[in-house]
Amino acid sequence: MKHLLHILAFTFAAFVAASCEYEIGEVGESSKHQLIINALMTAQGQDNYVELNLTGTTKTTPVRNALVKIFINGSLAEEATSDTCIYKIKSLFASGDKVRIEASDGQHIASAETSVPETVTVVSVDSADVRFDNENYTRYFIKIKDPSSLKETKYYRLSVVREKNWVSGSSYIEDECFYYSYSTDIDNKYSYYSDIALSEGMSKKSKDYENMDAIELVEEVKNVFGLFRSSYFSNGEYTLNIDLKEWWGLSQKGGTEDIHFKIRSIPESEYYYLQAVSVFQNYEEGVMLTPAPIVPSNVKGGTGIFSVSAMTEKTISRGKKLEISDKTW
Repeated sequence: MKHLLHILAFTFAAFVAASCEYEIGEVGESSKHQLIINALMTAQGQDNYVELNLTGTTKTTPVRNALVKIFINGSLAEEATSDTCIYKIKSLFASGDKVRIEASDGQHIASAETSVPETVTVVSVDSADVRFDNENYTRYFIKIKDPSSLKETKYYRLSVVREKNWVSGSSYIEDECFYYSYSTDIDNKYSYYSDIALSEGMSKKSKDYENMDAIELVEEVKNVFGLFRSSYFSNGEYTLNIDLKEWWGLSQKGGTEDIHFKIRSIPESEYYYLQAVSVFQNYEEGVMLTPAPIVPSNVKGGTGIFSVSAMTEKTISRGKKLEISDKTW
C-alpha cells in the first residue's frame, strides 16, 4: 500500500510538470498551494495509509504533523497525525459505509467523501493449458458475481500475486535428508488480452513495421492496474479470462505455488483516477495523437484521490511441498 502511495504521489507531480490540461486547473508557483490527499484504502484492511503533500510546479512537498480525521457514516471514527507525510489509518470499514476524510496542516484544509462498494463473490475458478507466442500458459477462468451491478455500472480492479517456493538446498546423511532450504519469489504479472473487459479499448500492437496499415498511430495504453467494469456482465455475473506463464519450479520436486486472485470493488472516482495514471505512463509530450493526461480528483479544497475499496480473495495452491521423509533425487 505504501509503495502504491509513492507511485501515485510521483505520478501526480509528473502530471503537473508534463501537462497543462487538468480538471483542477494549471498549477504554478504563483498559484495558491493545494493540499494533495492520496489514499486508496481497503475495507477491513490492516495497512491503510493516507499520504499528504502540497502542490508545486515540478514537484510536491511532503506535509508532516498534519491532522487527519476519518468520519464513518457522519461520526468521527479516528484522528491521526504523523511526523512523516504518511498517516496510518486504523479504522475498519464495511460495504455501504459513507467515509469522509478531513486533512489540515494549519494553513490548508481539504476533504473528500466516498462510499464503500459491495464485495463481489468468486463463484468458481477453473483452468486450462494453452500455448501462444511459443510459450506455455495456464488460462484461469474466474467467475464472479455482483448483484449490485444489475442496478448501475460498477467498477473493479484485479490483481494477481503468485507466491513461488522451491528447494534451493538440502543436506543428506546416508541418503536421509534432514534439512531443506526453500526460496520464495513473488510475481504479479499476468496476461489479460484474452479477456474483453480487462482489454477494453486495447489491442495487441503489430510488429509489422513495413506495413503502414498495420501500424497503430495511437499508442496502446496498458491496463496497469487491472481495471474493468460491469458493462460486460450478464445477469450480474462475469467470467474473467487471464493467462499466467507456466513456472518451471512446478516441474521440480518440492516446487509449490500459491496464486492469490484479488478482486476489489472500487468507487468510480478510483477507477478513473487509475485510468489517468495508466494513460500518463504512455504519455509523450508533443507527440501527435498522444492524449494529454487529465487529473481527476474527488478532493474538495485540494486535489488527489480518496477511495475505499472492498476486496475478495481466492487462493489456488499448486504443487506439493517436501516432507522430511522425501528425497529430492
